[in-house]
This record gives sequence, structure tokens and C-alpha cells, in this order.
Amino acid sequence: HIGLGLQTSGPLGGDFSHTLQLFHDQRDGYIRNTFLGDETDDREATGGLFNLFWNPSDDFELRLRYYRELVNDGSQRLSSLSSPDPFNDSSDFRGATDLERHQLSIHSRKDFDWGKMETITSYQTWDLDPSTVDLDLGAGLGDNRSRIVQNQDLISNEIRFSSADDARLRWRAGFFQMMIENDGLATRRFLVPQPPFPTAIEDTQFSTDQLNLATFGNVTWQASERLAVDAGLRLDYHESEIDRLKTSNLGAPAPVRGSDEELFVSPVVGLTYAITPTLDGFVRSSIGNKPGGFAAFVDQANGPAFDRETNWSNEIGLQYDN
Repeated sequence: HIGLGLQTSGPLGGDFSHTLQLFHDQRDGYIRNTFLGDETDDREATGGLFNLFWNPSDDFELRLRYYRELVNDGSQRLSSLSSPDPFNDSSDFRGATDLERHQLSIHSRKDFDWGKMETITSYQTWDLDPSTVDLDLGAGLGDNRSRIVQNQDLISNEIRFSSADDARLRWRAGFFQMMIENDGLATRRFLVPQPPFPTAIEDTQFSTDQLNLATFGNVTWQASERLAVDAGLRLDYHESEIDRLKTSNLGAPAPVRGSDEELFVSPVVGLTYAITPTLDGFVRSSIGNKPGGFAAFVDQANGPAFDRETNWSNEIGLQYDN
């Protein structure tokens, strides 16, 4: 394993300052390919993070953030269940998982007598080009392989308002928006295990879109010097769409097109009690929601849509802060 890093920070003159981080990380793989004679899931990652700060006054800050990452993750870590050694395979070609990510965001903070306002506007593009894998893992069943190319664009905006930290009744509220667009092409070649054992060649062109709009709020009441009561609520509107077309030399299912929208509420309540100046006891209960959507690789017969996931979590514990 090799890891290299460079960090620098400091003023640039006037009201401007910066931070810069560069990194390179690489390691050997875990799966040895006995056909090619080496480890095929080696990993390399190279990237950097740059922040530019503008502080014209003590009560205002503007930050420009840029992040880039290039990853070569090697072949997928798969081996046959019938293999005597799960860390060996005999694929006849080296798979690949190549990723490129760019993130650009603008952050602002403005302090007021009653609290502060913060905003975040961000854009991210993520490319998978390609992801390839040997579908028969070297079992000698022909040229069976999968290749996926995918691009994702994400735009989000958030604005938050919060009270002063030392207020007896502390609060936080805001609005959030996120839009995600996914486009991709998946190609598969595989032997059909039915007479006359033909080789299927499938292309799946897909596009999935998501829109999320939310408003949220949280209130913490300092009931006494030791006891704090907090409650929060988040209201989400989620919209998702899919447009998928599969072609195959053996016949293909009908095009898949669909859309869905839903509205859900996620509450949270809790108590915190200061047992000592450094030890707090707390109890908290919350309901979380993960929106449903569409899976690009599920055939219409099984249904491409998946439902929302709802989780009710409860916790009780101690927190130590020296």
C-alpha cells in the first residue's frame, strides 16, 4: 500500500485565503487471476481538493470549493462459489472499474444578531467509463462479459437559518433542493443455459431522473440547566422517472417508461440530560424515509420500481465530552 499527500494553506492577499490538498493512493489487489498470473483488482486513486475563502468582514464568509478524483478500481472482486479458493479466479480478460468525479460548490455564511444564515449551491458530475466484468469467471463458457458506461449529474441547493448558539430556545430551519440525472448504456454477452444454447447479446440504454424538494426545522428547548428537549420535522416531496430501452438478438422486453411522486414526513424527538459537566445521557426516537424509485436493470416482468424505505429508530446512550 502506498499513500502520498500534500497539504498547503494560508493567505493570498487582501481578504482571500486558501487550502489545497493533493493525494495519491494505491494498493495491491485481493483476488489473484490464475489465467493472467496477477492480481486484477489493484486500486489507484488520485485527486485534489481546493478551497478559496473570501472574508471581507467578521460576520460574512464566502467559500468556493472544487474537488476532483480519478479512480482505477480494477476488476470487480468476484470469484466462483465452486472455486476451492475464493481469492482466485481464472477470467480470460482483465476487468476494469474506472471512475471520474468533479464537484464544485459555493458556500456562504452571514451572521446576524438573532443567529446566522448559510447557503450551499453545488454541482457534481460522476462518470463510470467503463465497468467491465467476466460473467462466467473463466469457466470456459464463451465470451461472456458485461460492460457498463454511466454518467450522473447532480445539482443541489440548500439554505439554512439558525438561532444563536447560546439562546435558551435554539432553532434551525431551511429548504433543500436536489436534482439527479443518470444516463447509461449496459452491454452483456452471455450463454443461455437452454437448448440450443445460444449466446445472448443485450444492450440496455437507460435514463433515470430524480427531484427532491424538502423543508425542515428543529427546535431545542433548554428546559433547565441540565435538561434539553429537542424536536424536529422534515417534509419531503420526491419525484422520479425512468426511460429504458433494451435490445437483444433473442428478443427484448417492451420499453420501460414510468414516473412516480410521493410526499412523506420524517419526525424526530429527544431528551438530553447533563449528568455531570462532561457526561450527558440522551434518549432519541426518529422516523427516517428513503424514497422509492426505479432500477434500470430490472426487466418489466419483475417491475422496475422499488418502494420507499421507512425506518423507525430509537436510541439511548451516554456521551462523554472532555
